[in-house]
Order: sequence, then C-alpha cells, then structure tokens
Amino acid sequence: MKNSPPNFFKSLPKSSKYLRYISFLGIGVMTLWLLMVLNMDSNLGSSTSSESGKSNVGIYITFIGIVSSLVFIYWLSLKKDKMGIKEVSNSNIKLLETVDIDNFNQLILLEVNEEIWILSASQTNLNLLSKYSKTEWKSDLDNESLN
Repeated sequence: MKNSPPNFFKSLPKSSKYLRYISFLGIGVMTLWLLMVLNMDSNLGSSTSSESGKSNVGIYITFIGIVSSLVFIYWLSLKKDKMGIKEVSNSNIKLLETVDIDNFNQLILLEVNEEIWILSASQTNLNLLSKYSKTEWKSDLDNESLN
C-alpha cells in the first residue's frame, strides 16, 4: 500500500478538546515542577535569604510564562470551537458539498446570498470557478435529470 500524505482539508473533529486536555495536563505538570523546585531550594539552605529570593524570582517568572502560554492554548481551543462550520452555516453562507479531487485539491459548493458558487481549493489557492443563481442551478439540475 502506497504511503499518501494526509488530507490537509480534513482536521480532527475533536482536536480542540485534545488541546484543552493538554493544557490542563501542562498546567498540572508545571505546578508540580514549581513545588519540587521550591522544595529543593528550601532544602539546600546553604544560600542566604537574599540569594534565595533572587533565584525564586526566576522560577516564578518561568512558571508564570509557561502557564500563561498553556492558558493561551486553552483559550485558542475554545475559540476554535466557536469558529467552526456550524457557525458559518447560520449566516448567508452555506456549505453544500465538498469533493476531494486528491489529497491536496478539492471542489467546494457554497450557497452565498441566493447564489451557488463553485470553488476550487488547493493548499495555497482558492479560485471561484463559476456562479449560478439558485433558479439557474435548479433549472440546470432539472434539465439534467430529464436527459
């Protein structure tokens, strides 16, 4: 069986859920790391209190930076859910059908403001191939079904 590259048009349906799990796991691991580092620092006891305070500042900055990055990833995963096709289909744009030509090219059929748009999509381009009014589209379909 031939190894083919993944289809870039299809994303994992629950990828945002996985991002949330990874964020929570990362925050938990970072909290454990902070507790371990602070415990190791307090067990050493050989440094003076001013040196200990200076080294703890770096630890806290690292902790806050990484945890804030994980919180940002969590926020993006929530935003990704809100930006899905379902939200777009409630507006004046409806995705009617997609046809995969190969792993990198696709035909897209959209309904936009009472018009039918046929688009070709590749990894780098999106081209409008044709536009039809809904009445033209239905009459063409009826003519094809009669033949």
